[in-house]
Amino acid sequence: MTIRRLVTTIFFLSVFLCGFTNTLSSTEFADGFFSLSSNLSNQNIRCFGEDKHGYIWIGTGRGLNRFNGYEFSQYLRSGDSTALVDNQLQHIFRDSQDRMWFLTVNGLSLYGPDGHFTNYPVEGPNRNCLKILENSEGTLYLSLGTSLSVFNPESETFKHALNIEFSGFPNTFHMDRLDRLWLVTPAKVFCYDSKTLELKASWETPGYIAYSHLRNNGELWLAGEQMLSILDTRTGGYSSLPPGITGNRMLMNSRITYIQPYNRNSMLINTADKGLFLYLPLTDILIHQSDKDFPFDVPDAEITTIYEDSRSNIFIGTYDKGFYIRNPFRQSFGGNTLLTKKYNGKNIVSLDTDSS
Repeated sequence: MTIRRLVTTIFFLSVFLCGFTNTLSSTEFADGFFSLSSNLSNQNIRCFGEDKHGYIWIGTGRGLNRFNGYEFSQYLRSGDSTALVDNQLQHIFRDSQDRMWFLTVNGLSLYGPDGHFTNYPVEGPNRNCLKILENSEGTLYLSLGTSLSVFNPESETFKHALNIEFSGFPNTFHMDRLDRLWLVTPAKVFCYDSKTLELKASWETPGYIAYSHLRNNGELWLAGEQMLSILDTRTGGYSSLPPGITGNRMLMNSRITYIQPYNRNSMLINTADKGLFLYLPLTDILIHQSDKDFPFDVPDAEITTIYEDSRSNIFIGTYDKGFYIRNPFRQSFGGNTLLTKKYNGKNIVSLDTDSS
């Protein structure tokens, strides 16, 4: 399709859709910056999550916040047994039943439809809840760093199920599409059958691993100080890094702290000291935040977490400056939310105005 035909198609599509604004979600998020002055409970952002209504939940170093696009509702620990179990959030998880779980340094809470929390008992050496995973059967697995607990719906308790071979911190878990549980420690990678917790295989890591990310295609990215490797979970062997990655000395000499899937097939890669990168695996192109082709403005702050919601809004959490919202698609379509919704996640070759 030529650029002129693309522009013409977009024009008539916008005219056709102008009468259907009521089909859009009522929860819209404008690009912006949010901090204590916006009534956010704390500026140290730990995690994000989206509920079934499209509201965004923000976990901080002091309290939980729900954002509807206009204002925040704060949830803090109190003496009430139906309140949040602790103010220091670690992870937010929405399960297959659309339940919202909130993990803290001192246990975890489930948010109920009545607006109250249920705090579940956790068996294990500590109560520092790091991450929840779910397999295809709906079984929930809770990582406590040095152990794994499994949710028993009958007793409503997370039962201790597995000790982790300790080789330092951090230890991270991932669930793949085959219901295999992947445990990454700094020195080894372990693969378990999630249904039986039987150890299926293990691998030595090529260096001290400080961060890991499992892609939907089965690639397990393992990152350390000035090192990066990929374990192919489909074949069980290590893969060569793409030339687009190895050819970038700035990335290879940095330490990756976070990877967020972006626009279906791409990846946002955050580093400790070199900023943010966008990697396009299909074309093996790596773009730094300073490049003119980078899709959005990156805040001048220490990034702690990145999250993309169902409307392709990018939420960027920082260590001490609150969070930022960016939507590259909305910027590309000049604020037209109808076209933004229509083309979210699609590769747009070019945009231009019709001179006729």
